[in-house]
Amino acid sequence: IALTSIFIENAGGMDVSDLSSGTVTLIDTGSISVSNNITASGTISLTSTGGGINVQGDVISTGPADVTVTAEGGDVTVGLISGDNVSISASDQILDGDADGDGDVIGVTSISLNAVNGIGATGQAAALEIDTPTLTVANNTTAGGIFLNSVGTAAINFTDVDSDGTGNVELYSVSNTTITNVDVEDGDLIATVDSADVTVVADALNDIGDGDDSVTVQTINSGNIALNGQTIAGITSLTVGS
Repeated sequence: IALTSIFIENAGGMDVSDLSSGTVTLIDTGSISVSNNITASGTISLTSTGGGINVQGDVISTGPADVTVTAEGGDVTVGLISGDNVSISASDQILDGDADGDGDVIGVTSISLNAVNGIGATGQAAALEIDTPTLTVANNTTAGGIFLNSVGTAAINFTDVDSDGTGNVELYSVSNTTITNVDVEDGDLIATVDSADVTVVADALNDIGDGDDSVTVQTINSGNIALNGQTIAGITSLTVGS
């Protein structure tokens, strides 16, 4: 299908394949499955009001324009979602659907992630791969933690990573990395940067731990660490290493 605009509102679930348009808007009361590609020169919006969203193919705004994916009744499973500002929200989990090491979520300007029971999974291979200069927010409210792998070559700023419930936060990167703010209510933080520098800005780690958690900031292969002005009361250990 090649049109200037596609708007589909449905009940009971849909399986979408090979849509191409100026803009794409899909709304369903059930689950949405993207079994092949959705491309648009403008905005893309996928909303499930009662189920999950499974992106098996690619969802790409070539403009690039903004892409919004919202699952109000389940998980969002990501193959590839790409646009200018990319926003993904799930009432359960945001999951890496392929674990191939390439970018799962590409935001030319920014990425925002909001979930309830976890973003990605532990370990670099299972973490959600992102490629953006600015992670505006990654928020997980209940359990499961936050696991992100920045695979882009441009420098990245982890502006606001917020795990409000139980679970660890793991951040991986292969480019120069700035950690501006990380909140971990009940869990550990591990930040690993490969062959690049990491800067932890003043007070970025103030809201970590409930008294028995740890923070590890490390570079591997090469890279420098700048750890600026921290006041950390809620952890038992801070490890900094290259």
